[in-house]
Amino acid sequence: MMKKWCIDDKYPLQLDVQRIESIHRKCIDNNKDGMSGLLFCRCRGMLNKNNLTGEKIVDDQGDVFLERKNYEQIWIHQYLKVKVLRHLFDSFPEKIPAAKIMDRLKAQVKKPQNHQIYVTRESLGVFGESTTRGVITRNCHKSLEQHNLTLPAWCTHVTSHEIVMGNDSRTVFSRVIKRLTKYFS
Repeated sequence: MMKKWCIDDKYPLQLDVQRIESIHRKCIDNNKDGMSGLLFCRCRGMLNKNNLTGEKIVDDQGDVFLERKNYEQIWIHQYLKVKVLRHLFDSFPEKIPAAKIMDRLKAQVKKPQNHQIYVTRESLGVFGESTTRGVITRNCHKSLEQHNLTLPAWCTHVTSHEIVMGNDSRTVFSRVIKRLTKYFS
């Protein structure tokens, strides 16, 4: 049985719930393809072919799942079997002075061949990062305001950084245009 997993401070902004539920029923519940994990957000390092094995699964609806070579983007929301997490964390030293160090450590852990973890070819989810270096991001602040939620008591200021993962290139392009327009105005 696969469990939902996320350790990081990311939150969903947009999910293709219908397709995710369909894939969940076919791939996760049945697990006919022997999947050990599935990530619905293809972003950052998952766009780099060096983090993929080249193997893929295509389901009967045409959804394409690309096999991951390593633990890149392991902290984001996804489905994982316990054995995947256990192997990763058992490979870490007993004492880790800061959580950020786990990013470097995970890159050193070899993924066992029988841990078949996949990412969808196209992103079915967009996630925002709530903080950067302990400061609330602009996108998180906007999201809190949209949902009529107050900033946490510990928050003294909000950064101007927006950190959004899984968005399509048009969104990225529009943010670049906004920045350039601001710069040249």
